[in-house]
Amino acid sequence: MVDAERRAVYSRLILRKLVSSKVTWVAGAALLVVVGIFWIKDSNKTAFEAFLGLSPYFFLFLTQDMIRGEVDSGSLENVLFVDGGYKTYLLMKNRVVAGAAAAFVSGLAVVLAVPMAVNGAFPAKTAIPLFLMALAVGIYFVLLGNTLSLFLKGGSNAMIVVVAQAVVFVWQMMSLNRQGGFMTYLETGAFPDFGARLGFMGVAAVIPNLLIKSRFVLYGLEFLLLAAALWGFQRYKVGRLELERR
Repeated sequence: MVDAERRAVYSRLILRKLVSSKVTWVAGAALLVVVGIFWIKDSNKTAFEAFLGLSPYFFLFLTQDMIRGEVDSGSLENVLFVDGGYKTYLLMKNRVVAGAAAAFVSGLAVVLAVPMAVNGAFPAKTAIPLFLMALAVGIYFVLLGNTLSLFLKGGSNAMIVVVAQAVVFVWQMMSLNRQGGFMTYLETGAFPDFGARLGFMGVAAVIPNLLIKSRFVLYGLEFLLLAAALWGFQRYKVGRLELERR
């Protein structure tokens, strides 16, 4: 089997895993329901803003049980994965998962954006950069989730990210009385010095979806750079991975 044919088979296998997963359907339905509630109860613009902040979680939840479970189950010893093909297959999960998630959220974004374009509630020059930033955060979450999936089974990878976000958010909320801090910088977008900006970027790496605002669009580059670093780490770990014969 030539490389192109093998990659096509790998893509279909990954997509089949996504489609057959209950988590995929639950996460997609949850996003639709929450956005729909905001649209009905408030406005199309509010629904789009909620969509921007929540859509990266769809990317994250699609990474559950992507790597460690398959490695430990022995399923990668199939003839389809001979000659190190399982390494290509595991690394392809980033691209296929990110592409599938991006296709879904892009479709939903169009549904939300068309009415806004008609009534002028959210100009395209603002909405498009924010959507692209949401995609950058989603891609970062895919790389982060799949990197954690190298070590964790099931949905533990996604839950660790959510719990870490909750802990950091509560910690930052408790520091509101102090001058400065993440929440203050998030509100103002102004930093007293470079050290404060670096600290802000560090916290943002944990809760990046809070930064999907016009004044922070350029921070999308930070998340893409973090995704690239995670990709490099994955290549290193997968390249050293050897399956145990069963």
